Amino acid sequence: MSYYRVLGARPIPVNKAELAKLADQFVKVLPKYLKFRDMSQPLWSTRGYTASWGFDLGKYETKDVMGNLVRVPVKVTAKTVGEWNPTRNWIAGGVVRSQHHGPRGHGIKFELGLKLNADRTPEEILSHLPSVKKEVFSVLIHEVTHLRDVLHVEGPKEDPQEKAQSYHNKPSEVRAFMQQAAHEVLDFVEKEAQSFGIGPWGAQLNGKLLDRALSASLTWSRIQEFLTPTSRKTLLRGVTRAVQDEWPRLYQKYKDDDF
Repeated sequence: MSYYRVLGARPIPVNKAELAKLADQFVKVLPKYLKFRDMSQPLWSTRGYTASWGFDLGKYETKDVMGNLVRVPVKVTAKTVGEWNPTRNWIAGGVVRSQHHGPRGHGIKFELGLKLNADRTPEEILSHLPSVKKEVFSVLIHEVTHLRDVLHVEGPKEDPQEKAQSYHNKPSEVRAFMQQAAHEVLDFVEKEAQSFGIGPWGAQLNGKLLDRALSASLTWSRIQEFLTPTSRKTLLRGVTRAVQDEWPRLYQKYKDDDF
């Protein structure tokens, strides 16, 4: 299936340079908080670990899509996952905590949370810090998309069987997953352009390139089965538009001199 001609809304812009610095800070300070007598047991069962384990990464500041200042503390905690996830091994997730009030659901965002996978051992985590940083960055661009997005009132609690599909198809989550998938697709496309150049014998902006890029996206692989046709179309439109926006820069940087 080709997506190149599908146009639509772009992902909400986030400052990836700032988020990369925050991910760097995360892995820089993490070793200080993972000093336990036994480093070979899962974090949740390690002597000295408690339910209140965690640390602060300072404040993160941005503006939402309406231009309002959003400034929240960044808190790191840990959470058990319960099973091996081939697309995310070190970070159990993230959250933007908010409070709603009034009939229209107006509210404030008051915390950005990152959750380390407590099923992994401190030894494992510290020996894979580059992979930890990559996952932290991916979670950050998802959650900061929520920080910049408009708040909505949460609906009533759902049946557990419907929870996964409902969660993945919330418009706010589709926009956040769009951000993650677009980043991974752009990373793949740039590597293709760098390796083969842009020209008739190299990378070309078409459906085949985007299909390969989507196949390499861990976010897309993880969520696509849950998406409704409408959510799927919205996400693919945004990812495609993100690549189209970046293509002129890639063309100038990697074009084949003979093209």
